[in-house]
Amino acid sequence: MGELTFYAFSITLAALLGGSLPFWKRIGVFSLHMALTCSAGILLGAAFFHMIPDAIELAGATASPFILLGFLLLYFIEKFWMIHACEAQECEVHQAAGHFAFIGLAIHAVTEGIALGSSLSIPSLAPIIFLSIVIHKGPDAFSLSSLLMVTQSSKGKILTLNLIFALIVPMVAGFTTLVFPLIENRWIGILIAFSAGTFLHIAISDILPQIHKRAYSQIKILLVLSFGLGIMLLSALLK
Repeated sequence: MGELTFYAFSITLAALLGGSLPFWKRIGVFSLHMALTCSAGILLGAAFFHMIPDAIELAGATASPFILLGFLLLYFIEKFWMIHACEAQECEVHQAAGHFAFIGLAIHAVTEGIALGSSLSIPSLAPIIFLSIVIHKGPDAFSLSSLLMVTQSSKGKILTLNLIFALIVPMVAGFTTLVFPLIENRWIGILIAFSAGTFLHIAISDILPQIHKRAYSQIKILLVLSFGLGIMLLSALLK
C-alpha cells in the first residue's frame, strides 16, 4: 500500500499542478509539444518493452486480441468525442465542448488506473507504468483547463473538474488492487494487454499526429522521442 500511496500522490499532484498552470503562467507551445513527444516515447516504450511481454508471459497468446481491443476502444471513443492532448487555442478540438474534453480524458485516466493497479502485481512493471502515466498527466490536465477556459467555464468549475480528473487514476488503481487477489494471473495479463493497447493509442493517435502537424525540426522531434524510448529500453535491459 505504501507504493500505491506514493504513486497516487505523485500522479494527483502532477495533474493538479498541470491543471493550475493556465491560470498563472503561459506555457510555450514548443515546450508543451516537446514534453508530449517525450511522453509518447515513454508510452510506446512501456507498451512494447514491458507491458506486452509481461502480458504474454501471464496470459499467453490470449493477450494479443486484448491489445487491439484496448487500442480500438479509445479509437472509437475519440471518434465520437474528438478529445486528445493538445495545446491551448491552436487545436481544432477546442471547438468541442469542454465537458466532452473531460469525458474523453477521464476515460483515458480510467484505463491508466487499471494499468497501474494491475502492474502492482508485477514489482518490476509498476514503476514503469507509473512513469508512463505521471509524465503526461500534467500536460493532459493543462489541456483540460485550457479547453474549459476557452469555453468560458468559471475558475471554480475548472478546478473542480481538474480535481476529479486528478483523482481518477488513484481511485481506479486502488479498486483494481482490491479485486486482483480474487482473480488469476491470466486475467491480470489480459488487463495489462488491454492497457498496453490504450497506451499505444494515446501515443500514436493522440500525441504524435499533433506534433508532426507543426513546423518543428524533425531531428528535434526524433531525438526527444528517442530519448523517451531510450529510457524505457534501458529500464527493460536492467530488469
